[in-house]
Amino acid sequence: QSKYGCGVREFVFLLDLQECGYEVDIFAEGALGASSAAQRLPLHRRFGWSAPLAVEAFETVRWFNQTEALDLERYTNIFFFGWYSEFREFERRGGSERTSALLPKLQPFRSRTTLMLDDVPDVRCEDEQTFRRSASFCGALVRHAVAQWAAAAKQVFTLTDSDAEQVTDMLGRYGLSESGPVRVWPLRLRHLVSLQQEEQLSVGLDIGPGDLLPEGRRYLTMVANDHAANRNFTEHLFSSGAVQRWCEKLVPLMFVGTISSYVNELRRSHPGMPDDCIITAGVQSRAVLAQRIFPRTLAILNPFWKDLRSGISVKSYEALAAGIPLVTSVHGLRGLESCGVSELALGTKEAGDADAYVDFVERLLLDEHNYGLLTVETRGFLRACTEEQEAASPVANSCAALE
Repeated sequence: QSKYGCGVREFVFLLDLQECGYEVDIFAEGALGASSAAQRLPLHRRFGWSAPLAVEAFETVRWFNQTEALDLERYTNIFFFGWYSEFREFERRGGSERTSALLPKLQPFRSRTTLMLDDVPDVRCEDEQTFRRSASFCGALVRHAVAQWAAAAKQVFTLTDSDAEQVTDMLGRYGLSESGPVRVWPLRLRHLVSLQQEEQLSVGLDIGPGDLLPEGRRYLTMVANDHAANRNFTEHLFSSGAVQRWCEKLVPLMFVGTISSYVNELRRSHPGMPDDCIITAGVQSRAVLAQRIFPRTLAILNPFWKDLRSGISVKSYEALAAGIPLVTSVHGLRGLESCGVSELALGTKEAGDADAYVDFVERLLLDEHNYGLLTVETRGFLRACTEEQEAASPVANSCAALE
């Protein structure tokens, strides 16, 4: 739960597989669920969900932390998630070992195995902190790692049409075109809508102190992890004077997630800000987000004034599912281009830098008329995108591709 967006794609995919009629087991090589404290938590809590839909979904799921515990012969379908972080680990080991201990066990079952990609591996090749592209890293190391993934999978799914096209091209350039065709399995908005609604209505949960936020105030909210792109944006908010102007107009800001610690550093280096204008909420549960934070949010700030080549932005999907106006650009709405993204991002598409983004916030959110229009557009956009997803890629078609 320390990083927002983690586990969302996998959980929504689990809901899809259960709609297909599959029973599902989960194997996690990484840290999720590895600690003794996490082992004592119900599965839905390990993924950070409290909604009844999540509780029900995980009731029949079995969890494995060791490859030795898996009898792969018994599975009709195996899904292997290729993680960007594995490339870094592969690089640290000098490229001499496999990216995953599971890969050798998957290769005899290649006809049953599907590779799931959140990103385009040879496009997302920047340093995770500086976002500078590394030529050496994006060359032989990534090619070698992708070849190992492809050797274990008969087909590939991506999250978006554009990713599918780029992965198809990448596999062709690497001489791995037999790992195809590349199909799209989207992050379904209708599942996120149901989850948001249930999280809002969940009762009997310990969701923290009731005075997290003062009554009667609404905030510009940024839910973010602490990395270079988010640091650059928050630093600009302070150094440009935007925070001071917004505070003077009685529009407070709230920062949720690991970015909160960095915002606290900025506050100390920019004295004179009103104490009650900036709230750093830290890491919060999904229940707190749904019941305490989102209902008092004017809009979600998701700054994408350039293409970070980082796949879809899960925060944008979740904000739309919650019905909250979202201030981002076309880059922050990847995967939703075919259902009116240019209309929702009108104004932000010219936001090629931080100054333009801040100006757009002031023109759109601090004007009552413009804010009303954005609210209506957001709801219409959610409806159009949900319908578009279900028409273009129904679960039944995705299920059929696995048979």
